[in-house]
Amino acid sequence: FSGRTSRKEYWTFVIINFIISSSIKYFSGLTKGPPVFYTTYTLFMLVPSISACVRRLHDTDSSGWWTFFAIYTFYKGQVGSNKYGSDPINPEAPRSTSAGKRAA
Repeated sequence: FSGRTSRKEYWTFVIINFIISSSIKYFSGLTKGPPVFYTTYTLFMLVPSISACVRRLHDTDSSGWWTFFAIYTFYKGQVGSNKYGSDPINPEAPRSTSAGKRAA
């Protein structure tokens, strides 16, 4: 729950998790009975998913509590380090101020 993650890193995690989850859900539906494996996978991935969200928020110099509002993932992170750690794209960049958002 500490540090930062770039948009690319975050969305790669989300897409891979979605593909695996969807595949498990599909194959669970082919068998009769409760979807035990799907439920287990979902619970197993809960903490890593929340951690990825919090680290993505840290890249935008926001508190992890904003996880409840999912619009943060589209914002560009700050250039350089901030109070949550170094820049995940360019770790050598100097520390930035709150106004130092990444350029489009």
